[in-house]
Amino acid sequence: MGVTVRVRSTKLFSLAVFAAIILLGMDVAVTLLLTDPQQKTIYSDLVTLVFDLLAAGALFAAARQSAHQSRRLAIAWGMIALSVLAFAVGDIAWAILELRSQELPFPSIADGFHLAYYVFLLAGVLLLPVRSTSRGEQITKVLDVTIVMAAAILGFWNFLLGPLVASNAGSPLLEQAILLAYPVADLVLIWALLSIIYNPPDVQDQVPAFLLAGSIAVTIVSDCIYTYQSLLGTYASGGILDIGWRATML
Repeated sequence: MGVTVRVRSTKLFSLAVFAAIILLGMDVAVTLLLTDPQQKTIYSDLVTLVFDLLAAGALFAAARQSAHQSRRLAIAWGMIALSVLAFAVGDIAWAILELRSQELPFPSIADGFHLAYYVFLLAGVLLLPVRSTSRGEQITKVLDVTIVMAAAILGFWNFLLGPLVASNAGSPLLEQAILLAYPVADLVLIWALLSIIYNPPDVQDQVPAFLLAGSIAVTIVSDCIYTYQSLLGTYASGGILDIGWRATML
């Protein structure tokens, strides 16, 4: 019975990976083929919602299945599913506002849901069960994570947070707060990523953890590029960068 379940799970996983690769390839092709900015924006907004909802559905299913293994594991994946659902609601709000006004909806209600994504995701990652380690190993991990986080904070301040503060000094306080919230949220994601790296899960949960870590890494890179483009005023909705966020969902 156990062997049959594992074989079935392997087949489903292989099918899911194949489908994700096909979807990502089609997404890249369509994005490159579309030349009209309005069409690119409409396509990006709609396909992003599809990917968001597919990911949220898969994660809620994972949370339900995980309940047979561990209540804590089910809650962890449930929180991660909620993070993607919050992101999806934010994308829905973004799409409605953007397509109606033909302008980037910032700041808007969409930002509240997008920022909630980071909070739920960190909570889910921290709840994932990990292998038991000795006290000495735990202290070493804490020191390593502290060093990496300190370096990340310094780098973010020099290249993103500092320039954001300087270039938006005359903007409304709400806009400044939301602008700064995204780089800070990326620091939260780095913390979540380090948590996965330094606290590896049980053997049977390594593949999902690896995919989750990859998703978080792509999100951090995409967010940093977005923040940098926003500083330069070069970000355009519907462009290649948007594929990065859709890849995180896949």
